[in-house]
Amino acid sequence: MIAAKNITYSYNKTDKLEFPDISCAAGEQCLLLGQSGTGKTTLLHLLGGLLKPLTGQILIDKKDIATMSNQNLDKFRGQNIGIIFQTSHFLRALNVEENLVLAQSLARLPKDVNIIQKVLDQLNIGHKLKSKTSQLSQGEQQRVAIARALVVEPKVILADEPTSALDDANCDEVLSLLEQQASLANAALLIVTHDNRLKNQFDKKIMLNH
Repeated sequence: MIAAKNITYSYNKTDKLEFPDISCAAGEQCLLLGQSGTGKTTLLHLLGGLLKPLTGQILIDKKDIATMSNQNLDKFRGQNIGIIFQTSHFLRALNVEENLVLAQSLARLPKDVNIIQKVLDQLNIGHKLKSKTSQLSQGEQQRVAIARALVVEPKVILADEPTSALDDANCDEVLSLLEQQASLANAALLIVTHDNRLKNQFDKKIMLNH
């Protein structure tokens, strides 16, 4: 479902990041491990089409997103890729439901509050549907960020440190939800993290080094 080959990226003319080849099939779950400075978030942004690589291919559903125009990429990303950012980017003037409806709209999907409520319930925050995101705890905001990625029913789920703000019990719960949702949707799941609690829960691990 997603494969990256010969990917490089540079923020300037002197330093170049080189990434290992990645392959994660539909329904497969992969862990990308690396400490600070290894380019974890950069790689996630490349795989999600938010950055363009210097070299290489990024294939999602056999389509190379690295060669797409910005307009085609925006549409493709909205309908096929769910991204869980390390920092939640919500519209503070909107409540939880409105932020998630906006995600559906940007993906050019019809408004479906039933799916929104179902995902929020699975994350144990269904009662926060009408709450402003600014009124949520950090852990609750992270769960809403996960919900935002899932409500578009993506083929690829990319998660940047999704468990970093959670205690052990909630870490296990959120990880189980991500794995369950990915399996139900037959989506590829890639989690980028330095959280060693996750290391033993994935068969497929890719290490990012300096």
